[in-house]
Amino acid sequence: MTRAATIRFQAERKAGEFLGEMELDAGRRTDLVPTGNQVKPTLSDLGIDKKESHRFQLLAGVPEAG
Repeated sequence: MTRAATIRFQAERKAGEFLGEMELDAGRRTDLVPTGNQVKPTLSDLGIDKKESHRFQLLAGVPEAG
């Protein structure tokens, strides 16, 4: 794997970790939803579609090579 491909893989894995930790609002992710002093971004706010989110989260589950 080239260095660029390795960096991309690591970035997508990290994105998957963050996405996996995001709280879901079933059926209500079309706008920013205030939660206290913070707002929860939607996938579209992050520029990520559902398919990419799923793929990134699958990559997050791949064990790191040691």
